[in-house]
Amino acid sequence: AIHKNVNSLMREKCMVADAQGVKPLPAVLGELSTEVLEDIMVRVCFVRGPSQSESSASTAEPTSEEPQALPVNYPIDDHTTIIIDGHVRSCAADVMFVDDVDGTCIPRALLNAITKAPVDCRKALAENLIVVGGTSQLPGFRHRLLKELKLWVEKPCFSTQLSVRLFKLHNNPVPANSMAWVGGSVYSATGVLKERS
Repeated sequence: AIHKNVNSLMREKCMVADAQGVKPLPAVLGELSTEVLEDIMVRVCFVRGPSQSESSASTAEPTSEEPQALPVNYPIDDHTTIIIDGHVRSCAADVMFVDDVDGTCIPRALLNAITKAPVDCRKALAENLIVVGGTSQLPGFRHRLLKELKLWVEKPCFSTQLSVRLFKLHNNPVPANSMAWVGGSVYSATGVLKERS
C-alpha cells in the first residue's frame, strides 16, 4: 500500500528535470520500479505527526500552521532528476495510519492484538512494544505511532475494552529491518521448535 501511495502521489505532484526542461513526471517517465520507489522512501520521505485538526491522518495538504517540507532532487541518471514535492515526502507514509479497505491500520491492528490478550497481560504488552521492519526506520515513524495509539485508544471501539493509556516502544538492539530475522533465528536456536513439533 505504501509503494502504491508513493507512486500515486509522485505521479500527481512531482516534476522531472532533464535536458529538455522541467515536465510533469508522467510525461517523461513511465511506471517507477519498486526498487526506485523503495529507495525514494528511504532517502527522502519521513512520517509527519498527526494533524491537529483530525483524529487520524489523511493525505490532505498540510495547513498553513503546519511546516511545509521542502522539495528535494532525486537523480535517476546523469541527465534526469525527479523533483520530489515536499507534500509527497511528508504524506507518503500516511496510508499506514488510516483505515484501509479492510478497516485496519497499524495502530488499530496493534490495539486489536492487545485486546485479544488476557486482561492481566495487556498493560505489560502495551509497555513493551518492539517495532520491526524497514518502514519503521522512517524518520518520525515511532513518534507518530505513539501519538496515533493514544488517539485510537480513546475511540469508542477501544475505550471500553482497554484501560491501558501508556504505550512504550523499546529501542531495538539491531536495525529494525533485521530484527524479525534475528528474533526468528534466536527462537529456532533455543530448541523450542523441536520440542513442539
